[in-house]
Amino acid sequence: MFGFKEIEGNELIVKCLQSAVIHRRISHAYIFAGPAGIGKKLMANSFAKTVMCGRPKRSDQGVDACGECVSCVTFESGNHPDMRYVRLDGKKSLGVDEIRQKVTLDMTVMPNQSPYKIFIIEDADAMTPAAQNALLKTIEEPESYGLFLLLAQNAAKFLPTVLSRCVTFKLKPLTNEQAARHLVRRAGIGRRDAEALSVYAQGNIGRALSLADDESFIAMRRHVFEILDKLSYVGLFDLFGMAKNLEPYKERGQEVLDIMYYWYHDVLVYLAAGRRFVTQSDRMDAIRQAAEALPDISAALNRLRAVWDAKRRLMNYANFQLTIEVMLFALTE
Repeated sequence: MFGFKEIEGNELIVKCLQSAVIHRRISHAYIFAGPAGIGKKLMANSFAKTVMCGRPKRSDQGVDACGECVSCVTFESGNHPDMRYVRLDGKKSLGVDEIRQKVTLDMTVMPNQSPYKIFIIEDADAMTPAAQNALLKTIEEPESYGLFLLLAQNAAKFLPTVLSRCVTFKLKPLTNEQAARHLVRRAGIGRRDAEALSVYAQGNIGRALSLADDESFIAMRRHVFEILDKLSYVGLFDLFGMAKNLEPYKERGQEVLDIMYYWYHDVLVYLAAGRRFVTQSDRMDAIRQAAEALPDISAALNRLRAVWDAKRRLMNYANFQLTIEVMLFALTE
């Protein structure tokens, strides 16, 4: 379902778009910028659906699509006659011929049932310079019914002339609380699980929803915690076995280290400020025990640093097994 009510966070952007709909001051071109999974598609589609809506609903929260009119129903079904989506479809870039065919020529045909014909260009920052110039000719002198919504991870890749003719919104990551609330509402998972997963999503709602559906991540997290629980009393020989047990996760090495990093982050927080600020409440007892087993805060900091060093080594293509072994030794010192 698309609609402003489905959006968590980025309240200022939502209010700006709602105001544009209410006062009918809709620009002809917008850029929604932010990393993959941040919510660009949801924001753009919610705006487009509301713009197209035959009887938008006003409330104290602004305005939103009614969800019941012919326009809203066909929009949700993916069959709205005046909606156009331009996608990479496996290609590395969007070329000039594709923009001319799917945008420039199509724009010459008036909308079928709505005041607007809306083009959502996904991965718009993958347009070649020639494609951007072709699009520029269209948005410089747009038809009155034309509306362009460009989704991009990196707005800096647009030509200055394109940027100057678009309203640019940079979406911000959600707080952990916002992400957890969204997971409870959209994914239907329990509050404690949602809070735990939101830590690893780091404000990226697409990532949060993906983790909620990823049973392998949940199992991996459980396995890593089992290893962390044992670190305080294992011997030197056991560490090699633990490192070997993590070998199946080699392709997800950064995720393994993220789990460890946020574990020690919570251990440090517990030592410095108490349980109130621990983010992974579903592991509170284990985090408390790990914190109480350390001599002081500096020991927690050293462990946090050891995990971060391992993350950096893997980013530089270091050997996975050796990196994990060195880190585990550091975590037991």
